[in-house]
Amino acid sequence: MKQTGQHWRLMGLVMGIVSGVFVASLPVDADAHIHAYRLDNGIQTYILEDPSATIASVRVVVQAGGNTEAPCEGSGISHYLEHVVAGGSTTHRSEQAYSEQIDYLGGAFNAYTTDDHTGYFINTGPGQVSAAIQIVSEWMFDCAFDPKEVARERGVIQQEMRRAWADPNRLMYRYAQEQFYADTVAQYPVLGYLGRFNALTPSDLLDYYQTHYVPDNMLVLVGGAVDVDAVKAAVAQAFGRQPYTQAPPRMRVLPQPVMMPRELAVEGPTTVEHVSIRFPTVALSHPDLYPLDLMAYILGHGRESVLHRRLVVETGLANAVSVYSVTPVDATGYFEIRLSVDPALRDAAVHAVYDTLNTRFIKRSAVRRAKQQKLAEDAQLSQALPDRLDRLAQSHLATGGPGFYAYYARQFAAVTRAELQRVWQTYLQEQLPIVTRLTPELKLKSDQDALTMRTDVLANGVPLFIQPDATDPAVRVVFRFLHGATAELPGATALASQLFGLGSNRLTQHAESVGAQVELSMGRDESVITLTGAPTVVEDLVRHVQAAVYDPVIDADDFAVEQRLVLDRIRKRRDHWARDAFAQVRADFYRNHPYATPLDGDADSVLALTPANIRAVYQALQVAPLVISVSGDCEPTRVYRQMERLFGKTPKQPARAPIPVAPKDFQGTHAKTLKQPVAAVILAVDAAAMDDPAAQMDWQVLDTVLAGMQYPGGRLHPLLRGQELVYVVHGVLQVYKDHGLFYIYALTSPESVATVQQQLVDTIELLKTAGLQPNERDRAKAQIRYAYQQAQDPPSSRVHQAARYRLWGLPLDTDQQQLARLSTYTDADIQAMAQQAFQSWKLYVFLPE
Repeated sequence: MKQTGQHWRLMGLVMGIVSGVFVASLPVDADAHIHAYRLDNGIQTYILEDPSATIASVRVVVQAGGNTEAPCEGSGISHYLEHVVAGGSTTHRSEQAYSEQIDYLGGAFNAYTTDDHTGYFINTGPGQVSAAIQIVSEWMFDCAFDPKEVARERGVIQQEMRRAWADPNRLMYRYAQEQFYADTVAQYPVLGYLGRFNALTPSDLLDYYQTHYVPDNMLVLVGGAVDVDAVKAAVAQAFGRQPYTQAPPRMRVLPQPVMMPRELAVEGPTTVEHVSIRFPTVALSHPDLYPLDLMAYILGHGRESVLHRRLVVETGLANAVSVYSVTPVDATGYFEIRLSVDPALRDAAVHAVYDTLNTRFIKRSAVRRAKQQKLAEDAQLSQALPDRLDRLAQSHLATGGPGFYAYYARQFAAVTRAELQRVWQTYLQEQLPIVTRLTPELKLKSDQDALTMRTDVLANGVPLFIQPDATDPAVRVVFRFLHGATAELPGATALASQLFGLGSNRLTQHAESVGAQVELSMGRDESVITLTGAPTVVEDLVRHVQAAVYDPVIDADDFAVEQRLVLDRIRKRRDHWARDAFAQVRADFYRNHPYATPLDGDADSVLALTPANIRAVYQALQVAPLVISVSGDCEPTRVYRQMERLFGKTPKQPARAPIPVAPKDFQGTHAKTLKQPVAAVILAVDAAAMDDPAAQMDWQVLDTVLAGMQYPGGRLHPLLRGQELVYVVHGVLQVYKDHGLFYIYALTSPESVATVQQQLVDTIELLKTAGLQPNERDRAKAQIRYAYQQAQDPPSSRVHQAARYRLWGLPLDTDQQQLARLSTYTDADIQAMAQQAFQSWKLYVFLPE
């Protein structure tokens, strides 16, 4: 259950105020109200009363994190304690009892650790708030430190460390932090160092818990359509019982003065070079925070930003540029420029950065654009209740009150060009840089060698791809089946995915106990089981995977719980505009085809499912076409023998026959409604199927030119965002066996729908009639090449990509063929592609109910 917390741990590594990442005001809805008060024992409490909310959330923030671990600095004890406390046994109930109780509350709980705090939360229905408050309070004050749970979580974290330090981005951040905050507590990663972590004892955990998990060091936050008086009573009963204990003192982190430029180069698991250039800046309370944050937008936010245009568009010296102004709560901040470059171009790219900082002036148009971007970011910020509570907590940690983010967003209007020129000179021209580089390992194989892999075929015809790498700290095994939801009862594969590994086999529980990860993901036409773990545990887990597929035991209690969770997800489908809108588009676009049905099915179809239906899904997987791929520290002959023994006996059946997609009526505009108070415009058109990778590349080019492919960009983003007409605009290419779909969606306001609709159509027509603008083709090609390069990092991902190509009957070098095709495109080719692709479309306009 802690697995989904990885996202929060990653975000929390730079906890504080990060321009371009997660700072914006969070306006509270007009019908919402914040009740702030402090219990007698020192616990600060916030209740966000919002009658319009469909869920409720209970959160506790403990002001203990990576920077507060003395005398165990660098051990990751805060993170370790989070793993033990969240969902663990207490003196009141067992871990299993909490798991069952939380399932009845909806199953949505997790925890995360940052530099300066640890957070715990349960999201549930408004009627279950008191139970959630009681559970979290027991975790905070009454952890039992069960020896088995403490030992198990130690193993889980050891595996988490191995995975983290095999990720180039996390490794790069770790080294940059160590250099910038050298000789301070902020230099240590939240996960800790393995040696120091291994030295921790259960008594260390208990001492840290008793010192930091005290009322004066906590925030309690409750939000939703709740009865405020009832919540106050529940909080008082659950949290007020603990006597006052003074919080440990907090210390500000002051980095060493930079007396000379510093540079650190470290080899790591990457095929490109990552460069971090940091300049010391200010504390959170300093007025230069606002021009610095705006400067980050001017230099590195979007395709028109100064450094992106100079390094990516004009010179091609970098593949990607990111700029951040980071101001943590308890530390002096920094201004960071991050580059992803070809190692051979690194020196030229870094020189171009310094040249830009020393010679370029700030244009008025750039200032206006950056302010508009900040305002647009504020407007599009999620209004989900859990996010609002997170902002409340972060605001309190930063300033001691709830209103910082609204205040923060208002300050940018007053920032002048003269102020920006001053901070440019003060912090980026006169300060000495601290540079960190993550470079490819010298022992890394060449690209040609890295593609070398062993291929075998099991006795029943199942292809097996193996890429051994003794330097990889984990083994990854991927089972790909050519079978999915299209051939099953509506909702059956969603329920089968959630039940996978439960029952008597308990694969999931066993994997978590040894720090491994395993999951079954079932899509429209393809199902994937992914297993990742240490070399010493994977072989045993593969046996459990085989048993879970070939000899499934569906426990009635598990079935009832997971069925209820799927039904809950279906009920909430309309609570999120994107899920709601895309489901409606799919239902119309693929009318009378299985692709029209949501993967979760509907309430009636899921209620009708039985354990026998789920067993039938697994039985279909047993005989479906299968490809297996393995990477990491493994011995190929041993892998082959195990796979032959476990997966080489069952005969395979051909994949299902294609199902025709009915012709569409492309006339007129389709009016739809959303439950949420937003509007959207979606333009959908027929696209390439899975068996046509050449056409897929054509669509990727059109996507990039029009909507930026994976990132904000293309023609539409600056056009519509620049006029403040949309919160977000993107293109999405969905490729399936029977058919493909490309759509462009724009989230807007009801009053802007007509304008957005017209400008979307006009932009497509302009591409068809006038063709490309100067350098537009080259920019699109560069963006796509980098996306393909990124997809092959780390190198172990290549063997799994090759296995997927084999499953679909495509050449193993399909990606190289696609890139070769990309290199041949001319402006005229792309214009002709647009004329062919956009002959007709379906246009959907969504307005609030």
